[in-house]
Amino acid sequence: MRPDNPQIGVLRNRIESLEREIAEARRRITSGEAAIPQQIALFERLSLEREFADRQLASAIGSLEAARIEAQRQQLFLARIVQPNLAEYPLHPRSVLILVTMAIVLVAV
Repeated sequence: MRPDNPQIGVLRNRIESLEREIAEARRRITSGEAAIPQQIALFERLSLEREFADRQLASAIGSLEAARIEAQRQQLFLARIVQPNLAEYPLHPRSVLILVTMAIVLVAV
């Protein structure tokens, strides 16, 4: 291409525009609230919290299963062997007979 070619100016303008866009994109990536390093730090913290929560969940599920097994084991002691029934007529002590006998003895004395 010759130095006085009109496309050279257009291409130089395009190069400068692309370089400005690249510089702007780099500035946005490395500064501000949406910066990549800040986002990575936030992601790492959230990832660590999620891993901790997963471990707590696994521990809680294990405890739940252990409690369920223990409850089933203890439930065997509560099983009824014989159906309960009402008491029959009480044979002893015969309070009415004792009171009548004592009254007769006292009247006799």
